[in-house]
Amino acid sequence: MANSRWSPAKTLVALPAAAALGCLPTADIAARLHGRRRVTDLGDGKPGAANAVRSLGLKTGLMVGAVDVGKGYAIARWARHRGAGPSAVGMLALAPVLGHIFVVGGRGAAPSLGAAFANDTPATCAVCVPILAGTALKKAGAGVMLGACLLPAFSFAGGGRMRALWCATLPGAVAYRRLRGDDGGAALTPGLAWQRFWFDRDAAVDNAGDEASGASA
Repeated sequence: MANSRWSPAKTLVALPAAAALGCLPTADIAARLHGRRRVTDLGDGKPGAANAVRSLGLKTGLMVGAVDVGKGYAIARWARHRGAGPSAVGMLALAPVLGHIFVVGGRGAAPSLGAAFANDTPATCAVCVPILAGTALKKAGAGVMLGACLLPAFSFAGGGRMRALWCATLPGAVAYRRLRGDDGGAALTPGLAWQRFWFDRDAAVDNAGDEASGASA
């Protein structure tokens, strides 16, 4: 619950900073530091941690993923620590996710994970189970989406109704980006929508391809 240490004015000041943090092109910066081209010219062209792992190496890819998770977590968690209520925390958690999606062009999975931890840490720990299981089964895309869809339910079950509402915006943002795909001219048929929503892919690929594309952040 909000207290006197936090005010709506602080939310208005912090929102642009949170959005700007989400616009940080982490993978592209990492590629440039490695003397490479833009990360969108490497691998599958997605500006996320999965493509960074394949194109720049495991260590660099994990660092990119950690920073992207931090983009969704840092300001929202700071605001919560300072006494912000669920609505303020929710807005500050969603802002970097939207920045990452609309400016960087990423899928939003990594910053959404950070935002979820800032919103409701226990619920997020619970949904990490299907995410990790999906990764282990080389179905990372499906695991991420399943975990995202379960997040609001777990949050609501924990008694945080307002937190659950804001948690529901995160899978909504990720689903929107997945369904939009990378080919704006393709008609969104039910079959294509299914592939994009669960596996973040436009055509059937083998398990390795599914893992690679579905885990894109």
